[in-house]
Formats: sequence, C-alpha cells, structure tokens
Amino acid sequence: MSKIKLIVDSTHDLPAQYLKDHGIVQVPLNIVMEGKTYLDQEEITSDEYLEKLIALKEVPKTSQPATGKFVEIYEKYIEEGYEILSLHMTHRLSGTIGSAQTAAGMVDGKVTVIDSGFIAQSYGFIVQNVAELIIKHKSMDEIVAAIENMKTQSKLFLVISQLDYLRKGGRISRGKGFIGGLMNLKPVAEVVDGEIRVIQNARTVNSVVKLLTKEVKEMSEQYKYLRIGISEAQANDLLTKVKTALEPFTDEKITVITTTPIVSTHTGPGAIGLSVFGYND
Repeated sequence: MSKIKLIVDSTHDLPAQYLKDHGIVQVPLNIVMEGKTYLDQEEITSDEYLEKLIALKEVPKTSQPATGKFVEIYEKYIEEGYEILSLHMTHRLSGTIGSAQTAAGMVDGKVTVIDSGFIAQSYGFIVQNVAELIIKHKSMDEIVAAIENMKTQSKLFLVISQLDYLRKGGRISRGKGFIGGLMNLKPVAEVVDGEIRVIQNARTVNSVVKLLTKEVKEMSEQYKYLRIGISEAQANDLLTKVKTALEPFTDEKITVITTTPIVSTHTGPGAIGLSVFGYND
C-alpha cells in the first residue's frame, strides 16, 4: 500500500503544532496589504492580520498560492514515494483548488485534488478526520469516499456584524451596505455546496444565538456526537453567548480560534464562523 501525504492550504484554522505532529504540509495563501505581500500563517498570523485590518482604510487583497509552489511540493513528496492528497478550501471563495489542479497535471505522480466545500474549522475538522484515516492506513479511494460523507456531516454558519466590509470587498452593493448599517442588521449565512447563502437577517445578538441554537439542536437529533468550533474576529459578546448556548450539545470542548484572514477580510471585526460536525461513532 502506498504512503499518502496530505497537503492543505492555510484556511483550516488548525494549530501549526497539529500540522507538524501529523506530517501535514501547508501551502499558504497570499495576503496583500499596503503594497506588501504576506504568506498567510507564516509571515502573519490571524490575530496580527485582524489588528492591521481594523486600522486600514482599504480592504486587503488575498490570492491563491502560485501553481509553481504546488508543483514544487508535489514533486518533493512524489520523489519520496508518496501518493498526494491535496485537500483545500471551497473553490467559491478562492482559486486555490484551481492552482492545485493545474499543478497536479504538471507532475509525474499520483495526485488527488479535492474541494472540501468549506473554510475555517469546518474545513479543519475534515482535515483532522482525514489525518486519522491516513494513520489507519486507509487507501486513497477509501479516504476520498469518506470525505464525501464528511461534507454531508458538516455545517458552517457565518454571522456578519459589519456589512461595510462586505461592501468594500464587493460582496454586496454600496446601497445594501449603507442600509444594513443603518438598520444594524447581522446577517446569518450558511455555507452550502461551498457557497455563502444568507438564511436570516438578524437584528439582535439574542436572535442570532436563538437561530444558531436551533440549527445545532437539529443536528444533535440527527447525530450521536457533535464537534463544535467557533472561529471569531473580535466578537467577544457574541462569542460568549453562542458558546454558552451550544455547550450542552457536545461532550467535547468547543474550540475557539481567531478566524482565517480569508474570512475576516470580508466580514470585518465582530463576526464569527460556527463549524459543526456530526458523527455516530
């Protein structure tokens, strides 16, 4: 049975030590602000980025890793006898998977490129599960089939407190951003098939908590166990209330981490991403 090397990008919200401990190779996205390019999670952390974001007048730009970087990494591990599994964030939010697919066609070796369909901890939970399957010496076909099941067991909700960042990033019109700001709306969106879809425009923090609790309760009725993670961007009050409301639905510790710059670029401060993974064994 061939060895499998797991390659990921930098939007999974997992600790660097976890990647090191499990031999996972990260290819970082690029962040461009004030004329300087940073490698995500290598030259700037999520916390450092958020602090800079708040002070900037112009929203920074993000871009996928260069195809050549993927080629370099693929060739390195192919030469060491590995089969490559390149697992990435949803193609709806980045061209990363396109770069990986192009690179896969340029190397002489077995490379399987998969779109996780998610970002932040929902993507990270899938990465963790795949890492465990590799440890168990599962085949590539078995892992690919398992990932498709993992996608159906995952949910990712985004709560956005400042519509102005979505407007600056071109995600909504100037008019909607202005009106939304006046009305103090807090859109709650779900990532479905890799696409961000608004499911409710909440007016208060309590209504956000109520909606998220309802969604998690429904998952708890479908699965025996839930793994829950909250990726946040200086959303202290909202974070505390959501975490407290959801703790009864899981026996595991809810992981809280500053969200990836790819998310906070478009949401701004005050936002959270709620990741939930359900399983029965």
